[in-house]
Amino acid sequence: SEKSTKYEIENNLPKDISVDGTLVHENQLFVSFRNKNKSCENRQIFVADLDFKNLDFKEFYSHGSDLKCKTPYAVWGGQIAIYNDNGNNSLIVSTNYIKDKNSKLLKNYNEKRETVMLLIDLKTKESRPFSSGHRNPQGIFVNKKNIIISTEHGPRGGDEINKIIEGNNYGWPVRSYGEGGENSNPNHSDHGFVEPIYAFIPSIAISQIIKVPNEFSIEWNNSYLITTLKGVSIYRVIFDKDYSRIITMEKMRIGKRIRDIAYNKKYNSFLLTLENEKGSIGTISLDKF
Repeated sequence: SEKSTKYEIENNLPKDISVDGTLVHENQLFVSFRNKNKSCENRQIFVADLDFKNLDFKEFYSHGSDLKCKTPYAVWGGQIAIYNDNGNNSLIVSTNYIKDKNSKLLKNYNEKRETVMLLIDLKTKESRPFSSGHRNPQGIFVNKKNIIISTEHGPRGGDEINKIIEGNNYGWPVRSYGEGGENSNPNHSDHGFVEPIYAFIPSIAISQIIKVPNEFSIEWNNSYLITTLKGVSIYRVIFDKDYSRIITMEKMRIGKRIRDIAYNKKYNSFLLTLENEKGSIGTISLDKF
């Protein structure tokens, strides 16, 4: 077999960080990360013009203090996507965020355990909490209808697929279909919270969600792909027209933990980031290339 070549782009990102999400938009690369030497709720987003020799990053957004996080395993989302906010392009990011804990939007907000969806205007960089009651959203996708779909880790079971609407509270930590919510009754709607589109029991360690482009395969039109870690599989799902329920779901076993998925238009293929001993990239395609 051919020996692989490691290709690394020079960059000025801070050291000792945990990258949670990346996004390419209008020839710019956005990187969402947490600094391991800062507070548990810290979130930083840097941006650089695309350059395959050297990426000169500048800070786009930051919150959190310089107090070092003492939680050994602190993960609060971090995926980012572009959302059209009444004509203004904005970043939506899932993150732990405590500065606006008194906001009326964040009903039942628990600053130690809850994640919010945060909206950041690309031009003004002004931000506001968009939705609350999340635990650990690992995937965000905004489709052509400007509908936000997220995939979210439950505590022990109860991984969720949610349709995100501004002002909604999705229940955590008060309600969960997994074991670990504050109330043993998992029902959301009877208590003023929004029910998930779907909840997985037992947990599949849900990760990213992506829309299948029409050019990939006519047989997969209107499909979304959802990746998993513990489940070592990909789920192909079709939603109803209102994104209020799942019409059909097909499980495809990959055999590896899948952290992320992206579509490559040039090769009409999906790229998978696989978690194994060395880390690798997998592909899903119709034809060899």
